[in-house]
Amino acid sequence: MRATDERVVIGMDPHKRSVTIEVMAADEEVLGGGRFGTDVAGFKAMLEYVTRWPNRVWAIEGCNGIGVHFEPTWEYRQTTAWSHLTKQTLADAVASLPRLRSDAYDARPCTHGPCAWCGRVLSTRWTLQGHRWADGSQAPLCSGCEVVYLRRGAPMPSVWNDQRAAISEAITGVPVMMGEHHPDGLLGYAEAGRDEDEDEDEAREPWSHLPAEALETYRWAKWTRHPRHAPPEHQAEARERARGVREGIARSAAEKAATEKAAADVYGFGVKS
Repeated sequence: MRATDERVVIGMDPHKRSVTIEVMAADEEVLGGGRFGTDVAGFKAMLEYVTRWPNRVWAIEGCNGIGVHFEPTWEYRQTTAWSHLTKQTLADAVASLPRLRSDAYDARPCTHGPCAWCGRVLSTRWTLQGHRWADGSQAPLCSGCEVVYLRRGAPMPSVWNDQRAAISEAITGVPVMMGEHHPDGLLGYAEAGRDEDEDEDEAREPWSHLPAEALETYRWAKWTRHPRHAPPEHQAEARERARGVREGIARSAAEKAATEKAAADVYGFGVKS
């Protein structure tokens, strides 16, 4: 029997009550072997026996039959989880968890400036998708705008008109259907022009670079047509407004029908009862 750090193959011939193993080097020299029971004590003895060959590969006969119970993973299940790491490494990893959690969940500014679309200063995640400030430097997207940008197929960041539908969805949460009109006044923050004198460390409201009254009117027009896409806190009011619009349309249709019937009666085109 000879121990070695070189790669060896351990062949196993499994049976119901015992297994026979043979350890072979790359030059086919037999380095060791033995017969072990298939009970717990036999397995422990076999695993202890093969530790002298740390660089080992198992070759199990009949791995689709009785050998299926001796798959190589059972050897590694005997080890303690993360035992390949030192206690200091594990301690350092645990100590870094608060910082990692902070990076993942705490909003922070971006070194490239506010969001190119909404102008948001603080976000949990920032990405560069090719948008530019007026001076040619890169402009980032915040996490919320990036989701819409990618969902809309990542329109050309250099062509603002191609992004109008995506910006509309980012403002209202309502997907824009093909052929649906959206105002040209829906400008991205980088498109509208960055105010260099503005304090960008202030956590201002997103889309505050657009006229507040026009923005509110546009949002409610969208939410009234599509109440289920309104923010949760506005859905009840959006449904009520949508109901009012439907009732108004029904009244207008009824009034128009009554007017047309009256005119038909005057000229003798009414239906006789």
